[in-house]
Formats: sequence, structure tokens, C-alpha cells
Amino acid sequence: RLTFGASTDLSIYHDGSHSRIDETGTGNLMIQSDNAVFIKKGTSENIAIFNADGAVELYHNNERKLYTKANGAQVEDTTATGAYLTMATSSGTAGHLYATGDNTLGFLDGQNHYMLKGVKDGAVELYYDNSKVFETTSVGVNITGQSTFVRNAGDANFIVGSTNASGAYLVLDGD
Repeated sequence: RLTFGASTDLSIYHDGSHSRIDETGTGNLMIQSDNAVFIKKGTSENIAIFNADGAVELYHNNERKLYTKANGAQVEDTTATGAYLTMATSSGTAGHLYATGDNTLGFLDGQNHYMLKGVKDGAVELYYDNSKVFETTSVGVNITGQSTFVRNAGDANFIVGSTNASGAYLVLDGD
């Protein structure tokens, strides 16, 4: 065991099972470098990289999964067609933000069922109990199943279709 400082504030030792660096004094354990700091498994597999004046990169099985950027953070999965950002609580997985290589972005529930899905330059889809019930299209919207419209007090009409003189339309008046 190597000990440093008054009252052996810092110790570097092997306890028979694990190699340890322990800071037990009143201050913090600080690792400083003018360059990057690497945490590795062996000599080749990255666990974490802390770049000086740059990104912090976190790896899973030597594949970068999360890293900071100048304007935020990025989650990625370069070995799969989609990447997940999972939200979890003490009761388990609440849901995921999911992105695919075809520019689809969605909110999934804890069972990986879409709740909301957006496609680049395309549809926005809403789901109920894992079934699509609403979808935007290039010409409007598609609604699947029964549609109920509730009129608030003071609202005048609900109009479907064109309101010009030559177009057909349906007016549902709340009065």
C-alpha cells in the first residue's frame, strides 16, 4: 500500500481482490491533464475518453454510445439501424426516444410500441394502444376509427372540406 498526505489521505493499493485508489481526506480526488484522459479495458478497448477542450465520450463494449458536443450531446448506435435514449424511473423503463437511419424519430412506450412517430419530410403519426389512429399526408390527414369532436362554448363551427363557392363542404354547427 502506498499512502500520501497527512493521515494517509490518499492510498493506492490492492486489497486481495481489487486494485484501488482511495481519497479519504477532506478534499477531492482530481485527475488533471493538458491532453485527453482515457479509461480503457486493456490497451485497446475504450470505456471513456475525456478530451481536453472537447467531447466526453462514453462507450459500451468499445462502441461509442454517448458523447458531448459544443451544442449538446449525441446518442448513437453505429452497429444497428436505430438508436435509443431510454427514460427510466425506480419502477422501470418509462419509454424511449428512438431514431432510425431512415430519418424516423419516435416516442416509444416501455414495451417499444410507438406512441408518436415523425418521418423526415413526411408523416406525423399518433398511436393508441400500439395502433395508428392519426396520420398526416401530403394532402391532409387520415383518421382511423371513430372521431369525436368536442365543441367548446363560444366556438362557432367545425368545417370539413373547402369553403369556396365551387367546393363541397360540411358544416357542423354547435348551436
